[in-house]
Amino acid sequence: MFYGEKREMKLNYILEMRKLRNLKMRGYKIFGALILFFFICMNLLALSFSVEAEGRWENKDNVWYYYPTEEEHSFTGWVQSPESARWYFIKEGKMQTGWMSWKGKWYFLNADGGMAEKQWVGNFYVGEDGAVVTDRESPDGWK
Repeated sequence: MFYGEKREMKLNYILEMRKLRNLKMRGYKIFGALILFFFICMNLLALSFSVEAEGRWENKDNVWYYYPTEEEHSFTGWVQSPESARWYFIKEGKMQTGWMSWKGKWYFLNADGGMAEKQWVGNFYVGEDGAVVTDRESPDGWK
């Protein structure tokens, strides 16, 4: 093997290693961009499910109504308060109380509108998410 061939092999090796390093860095950049995209999507999704309860509450004839803004006079959906209690509103922003079915699950909302969590409500146990626990054992051993 001549000196020139050895040098050329070394240069080829260096060039190949640089290509591999560049490919690896490109992979890291793509992976980082995907992670960032995932977190942005998750935050947008979380925002679409609940609204901070910073709007205005109004009591009319012993019924509580929630108005998210001055322009919006009715609201339907879950609203999360800073204390993490949840309320559900039906047409025209009226606060729901008692038993309520939503997306195939049953929830119980107390007289103050707060969703019951991790407790017995009558003969039913509601879990951490507020939904009635079915087909599994409750924390105190009942099924």
